[in-house]
Amino acid sequence: MDDMVNALVNASFKSPRKQSVEGAIQMQTEQILLTYLLASSVDEQLSFPARASLGASLAALKKYLEETIKSASDPVYKSHLQIAIDRFKSPEKAKPTLHAIPPPGAPIGCEDDH
Repeated sequence: MDDMVNALVNASFKSPRKQSVEGAIQMQTEQILLTYLLASSVDEQLSFPARASLGASLAALKKYLEETIKSASDPVYKSHLQIAIDRFKSPEKAKPTLHAIPPPGAPIGCEDDH
């Protein structure tokens, strides 16, 4: 699990900052990733080792964000980092999007013609 979380964090929070619309998408993606990580860290359906692993990954991410905010010069990016840091205080408030379970059977128009 650590490898997957590290790959996601490296591809988002730790990747070079983008500008304009791409920068806004990057920040939104980071907040969505953080939502899922925080929610999973307090999900009692996950095993204790999985939650412990997430806890360690989140602690490392928080430390990284706290270090990064010190040198950030862009006020919007700095605010984005502060919002992310503040979210660590209440992981139980992170509510990921729940997707509806598709009904059984093939989608309309995709029936097998055999």
